[in-house]
Amino acid sequence: MMMDEQQAIQRLKKGDIGGLEFLVACHQMKAVRTAYLITRDASLAEDVVQDAFILAFRAIRGFDDTRPFEPWFMRSVVNASLKIMQKSARQIQVGVEIPGYKPASGGGGQDTCGCIQPAPVFWGASAGYYAVLPDAN
Repeated sequence: MMMDEQQAIQRLKKGDIGGLEFLVACHQMKAVRTAYLITRDASLAEDVVQDAFILAFRAIRGFDDTRPFEPWFMRSVVNASLKIMQKSARQIQVGVEIPGYKPASGGGGQDTCGCIQPAPVFWGASAGYYAVLPDAN
């Protein structure tokens, strides 16, 4: 028996993972291409889409069956891609020099103007480690 999108959604709402497999098969390639157009990183785009499918799985009970699945799902892919790009825009790779900035040795000391500086905060990420810098207001 062939399954259509509505049947896949109904199966998924009942907790049958087979419904998700069908939706992944139908929408994964377009979703990855869409995420890639935003992130410009194939690996990151695949991660975004995987997370979007997990989110869809968790939120499917609230999905309106009278509406098409693809626009709902693709909106979550676009939103997740934009969110990750906004987050990465606020981060800088460790080792990248910032013009005019001279950090205190070891962090947590004083900078070149005598101001006390907190130790830098590091976050692990799949693409490497990043130092989180405050917004320049």
